[in-house]
Amino acid sequence: MAIADNSDPLDVVVYRAADTLQRGQKRVVCQIPVFRKGASSDENSLISMGQSLIAENNYGYDPQRWNDEVGTPGSADLVSEPGMARIDIDRDGNGCRKVWTNTSVRPPSAASKADTANGLIYTYENVRDPSGADPWNWTAVDYRSGSVASQGSGHCRIADRAYRERRCR
Repeated sequence: MAIADNSDPLDVVVYRAADTLQRGQKRVVCQIPVFRKGASSDENSLISMGQSLIAENNYGYDPQRWNDEVGTPGSADLVSEPGMARIDIDRDGNGCRKVWTNTSVRPPSAASKADTANGLIYTYENVRDPSGADPWNWTAVDYRSGSVASQGSGHCRIADRAYRERRCR
């Protein structure tokens, strides 16, 4: 079992879920801080892919302000803090490590999803636009490296051919 605890900075905490622990085992397997102190939160579930957990940073997402202020002077600064991070649980279940942190993707509150067949994590991303517009991108992040694999203003522009064939007809 794992949670994002919304402490400052946000921690991914992995627990043993067994009712009874073996002698010497502790309930907490690991507690790994992710993102930046003073600018981290995750209001969505962690994404699980095998022994890996993906957290997204939703800090700064304020739907009331966004709905009331988008398109007004200064509203280009209403995007959330960037961040996605991958934490791997050790094969023996006795620890964890942070594999990567992406500090460019900004998923405000998109409940990102992962595709284990192609290794991509899909999210919507609200980006800064100096014109005051409110652009949203459909973004794919590579599970292995944390780098942006594809980005576009519409889901049919995504690079993954199999996804386009299933969804963009």
